[in-house]
Formats: sequence, C-alpha cells, structure tokens
Amino acid sequence: MSLVKTDKRGFTLVELLVVIAIIGILIGLLLPAVQAAREAARRMQCTNQLKQLQLSCQMYHDAHNSFPPARGRGTRETYNYTSHLFWLMPYTEQTAFYNDVISKGVPNGQHNGDQAYNGTFTHLLCPSDGNSKQVSSWVGNVSKTNYCGSWGDSICQTDESACTSRGFYPGGLGSASATESRQVTTRTMSSITDGTSNTVAYSELVAGATQGTNKVKGGIMVLGSGEVVVPRNILNKVNSTDRTIFDGTAATFERGQNFADGNVSVTGFQTIMPPNSPNARNYGSGNGQSGWGYGICSASSNHSGGVNAAMVDGSVRFVSETIDCGDMDANVNGSGYSTASASHGKEFSGKSPFGVWGAMGTISGGETDLQ
Repeated sequence: MSLVKTDKRGFTLVELLVVIAIIGILIGLLLPAVQAAREAARRMQCTNQLKQLQLSCQMYHDAHNSFPPARGRGTRETYNYTSHLFWLMPYTEQTAFYNDVISKGVPNGQHNGDQAYNGTFTHLLCPSDGNSKQVSSWVGNVSKTNYCGSWGDSICQTDESACTSRGFYPGGLGSASATESRQVTTRTMSSITDGTSNTVAYSELVAGATQGTNKVKGGIMVLGSGEVVVPRNILNKVNSTDRTIFDGTAATFERGQNFADGNVSVTGFQTIMPPNSPNARNYGSGNGQSGWGYGICSASSNHSGGVNAAMVDGSVRFVSETIDCGDMDANVNGSGYSTASASHGKEFSGKSPFGVWGAMGTISGGETDLQ
C-alpha cells in the first residue's frame, strides 16, 4: 500500500480565469509588436524594390544613353502612351515578357491593346498594399503598380499632352494622328544638374481598389469646371469627418490601375503637395468626369507617416508627410509661372515654390542643398 498522499484537486474556476486573463494581456501586448515587425519587413522589401527599379533605370541609361521615356511609342500605333515601367522590363528580370510584347508589336499601353500586358508583376507591387495584388479587370487583366515616376513640381496637364521641363520624367506629347509624328522625350544623366542624390526619380502610390473611387489614397478627384488648380483648395476637399475620403466627384479611373499606362495620373506623381495628399484634375476642355486638364498627383503609401522615394543615384529615402512643401496657395495663374507652351502647362521658373519636397522634384532648379 502506497504511503504517498495524492491531491486530486484541479484548478478552480477563479484560477482558470486568472490564467486566461494573463494570457489575453500577453497576447494584447505581443500583437502590436508582431504587426510592427511585419510592417517593418514589408517596408524594407518595398525599399529594396524601389532601389532595384532605379538601378534598372541606370542600366537602361547605360544601354540607351538616356533614361526611359515617361511614355514611349508603341510599334503598332503613333500614340506615345506605353509607360517607363514597361521599357524597364528587360532590366528587371522580365526579358521574356518584354520580348514577347515586342515580337507581337507594342500596343497602346493606355488601353492594354490585345491583352498584351496581361499578368501580375510583383516587383511593381508594394507588399503593404493589398489592393494592388488584384488586377484591373476593366482595363484588361493587367498588373497594377505601386511605383510611380516623378514629374517634378509642375502643375502640368494630366492628359496625352502632358509635358514638363522640371521633373525626372518629362512627359511627352502622346496624341497623334496617323500622319503626325510626336517626339519621345527623355532625360540624360547630365541634365540632372541639381545632383543625382538631390533629385527624386521614383516614389510610391496606393493603387485604387475600385473604378471611380473617392479614396484619398488611390482615387482622383475632378475639380469643378473652371476651378483653378491650387494645392490648398485640393487639400481642403478632404472630408472633415473621414479623412480617408474626399468630397465631390471622382474620376472614372484610379491611380496605378495599369502599369503600362504612361500618363502621370496613373504611373506618375508630382512633388507639390505632401505625401499621402489627394490627387486631383480639373475638367479641362469639357471632357467631363474623365477630367483631362491640369492637375496634381501625390505620392502615397500604406507605410506609417510617409513614403519611400528613390533618388536618381539609386539611394532610397523615407519622405515624411510633414516634409516642408512651401506655398500651398501657389496659383497656376499667378506670377512666376511660365506658360510658354500649353502642353507644358504651368511651370515655375527657377527654385521651386513648394519647399524641400518641390526642390527634390526639380532636375535643374538650382536647389543643391536640401537640408
């Protein structure tokens, strides 16, 4: 017979509740740290992808003696629409896709002709933007993009006629008749006189989740007919109750909807309003909700507090949404703007009025010290 006394009592209900409460508290403390670690990893991956994208620009320059055009001409048409992101494909380990499109004749990137651009390209997608992984079925099953090229600080046209003399990407006249040739414009390394470490080439955008969305990140507002494009006016249209949406009419397309579309509204941004600001276009020449006219497109991301930005030299910086943006009341019809060419829109001469962010966008504004 055993002389050891065995206590067969279990945990009491109070003890179990205390243990469960302690576990719950520990999980509550741990989850934010896990989420922060995951976002830090996603942001690091995004940083690396931006760096690789800009390094591919440099390889393109080595091969062609210039950076790629914002919009290049397809071989099937006279239109200059096909975006810089397509022309960089051979330098981002997508040579097979590029050669296949070239062999069949490059279609108009704006409308995804003959489904030539179908597919999803993960090197163009930020892991912090879940919406970008869904292809835009209304323009064909073509990959979205979270990476966009800098058009500088010009409040330029946002249609086929958009050009800028101040940004890393110069735009280019896109619309042409069957008998009319439109020159494809590019930049060279020597044209970046403000310094390659001072000039931004690429940043991020949050891709629109749905057609015609009024989300600040991803959507594009259409300003009223005749409404002057002033940054302050656009910022004031953010809904006062829900800061993630804007008031008013939304354009019938969204940011980042098609990586092959070279228009600034889809694959570009301007260094005017702070990162994570709204995007806007005015009605232009009566084209209604499409909003072909002057506008401002902002860099944006789902990273907390700002966006990643790749400089021309390949370095990547994190740009805070509190960066100095100078004069948000600058009027495109005000003094100091050049209107020498309608296609170039409204450009400021000399140093940017839009603070440090504007100075980062200009290639030759004379701003070499961004401290």
